[in-house]
Amino acid sequence: MKISSDILFRKLREKFIFAMFGTEGSELILERPLFFRDSKNLKDDQIYIAEEAMVLSLPETKTSSVLLYVGSKVEELLEYFDAVFAFRNISLFDLYDAVQAIYSEYEDWDSRLQRILNIGGDIQEMINASVAVFNNPLILYDRNFSIMALSDIYTNDPTMIPLMDKSYLAEFVNTPEGNETYSKRKAIFAFCATGVRSIYINISGQSKFQYRLMALEISRKFNISDSPLLEHMANIVQLAIAGGLTADADTTAALSFTIKNTITGEYQDNYYIEKRLNEYGWKKEQQYFCVKISDTRERRSRNIQSVCTRIKDMIPGCCAFEYDNGAAVVVNLEYAGMDRDNLLAAFGPLGTFLQEWNLMAGISGGFSGFAELKQYFRQAELALTLGSRSKKEGNIFHFKDVKELLLLDSCTRELPAPMVCAPEVITLRNYDIKHNTDYYKTLYYFLRNNLRPVQTIKELNIHRSTLIYRLERIGKITGLDATNYQNQWYLLLSFKLLEYADKVM
Repeated sequence: MKISSDILFRKLREKFIFAMFGTEGSELILERPLFFRDSKNLKDDQIYIAEEAMVLSLPETKTSSVLLYVGSKVEELLEYFDAVFAFRNISLFDLYDAVQAIYSEYEDWDSRLQRILNIGGDIQEMINASVAVFNNPLILYDRNFSIMALSDIYTNDPTMIPLMDKSYLAEFVNTPEGNETYSKRKAIFAFCATGVRSIYINISGQSKFQYRLMALEISRKFNISDSPLLEHMANIVQLAIAGGLTADADTTAALSFTIKNTITGEYQDNYYIEKRLNEYGWKKEQQYFCVKISDTRERRSRNIQSVCTRIKDMIPGCCAFEYDNGAAVVVNLEYAGMDRDNLLAAFGPLGTFLQEWNLMAGISGGFSGFAELKQYFRQAELALTLGSRSKKEGNIFHFKDVKELLLLDSCTRELPAPMVCAPEVITLRNYDIKHNTDYYKTLYYFLRNNLRPVQTIKELNIHRSTLIYRLERIGKITGLDATNYQNQWYLLLSFKLLEYADKVM
């Protein structure tokens, strides 16, 4: 689990005296700490730890990271980090251990919520497990503002009485101003509304307001990180409310939650990811592959939850869930009972289902371990995007079949093909158009046949003397030596880029 710079600041203040420069962020985006070793390769959303002697050169660009710095030359570092915490006369290792302890505290909380979810525990257990994180009472209301769960230790607190009165809350929420809160995911109730300030997260089901998870400002004042922490908790509570958990690890909502957080980058600690997935029987030595499913352009009203249910029925050992206007699927081949090739060969029913439901699928390469799960899911997304764009027949696209398209797409992402490819090739193409000649095609075939005249002559169906003449003319028109091997790769790439541009235009 990631933390915010606000959490980092508050927790370190409990142990150390230091000055903070920059801004405190509330979003849970910071990774576990690294020692500042290379100023040229600093990453965003990271915590770096350094002392004066370690900073041999300044970073080249600004990062969205936080620097914990033991030294006096703070000013020159401020412009390169979102925040700098300046310490004096403390051990880097003590500082490192303190930051690791902060991560452990929040990951232990997240693990407790996950375990409760995984064993089918109730919301009350989650509420009680979270009191130490918020140091304030938590309440879960249903859509009628009946209390579903309440922090046990605050049950008899007199401040809670108005917030436990269903009629009082309903009267407020039914006002025009209060009614707007149904359509919001999260917001803060002011003090004047209920007598105590509160943060709430609305939990929806089938696009309708169903529950509200609320933190109340009673024991301590809110911190700016309380809202994203409550959002994190609400996501897990929503899974528990949805139910549907079974003893089969590949069909649990908790497993889906862990995998979803991995492919979105919310979870990036490989040890933590492996630990979570091991709880569901998914081991790093097992074999996996990813699938991304989306509606075709003609139809985008399909119920994705129904799609996920059907996919799980057809592919044993898979985890399927709604993601990015479609479905994300990760297949565990051991639970599927066959290797990847056999399973893909048995995808006939899946192809029929996708066609009937106007769906398309992109499939990644196979992999083991979880360190690159996010990247392999990205393979599936790219297979879907590029495969559908290529206008090939079928509705299942494999990443191995779109690798060339990916390279060509990458080459033309910043600039159009004519501005990237060899200008001599453009000159030759324009010359052919103007003079009705065939030099462009001749050069392409000659390069494609690895500068072999005999094969080129056969494919073009011309005489050897004609080929020699054309190559001489190509040299005069463009200045190219077509027999030079050093130019061959770039010239061939240029032809491919222009061909690709013509197809996608």
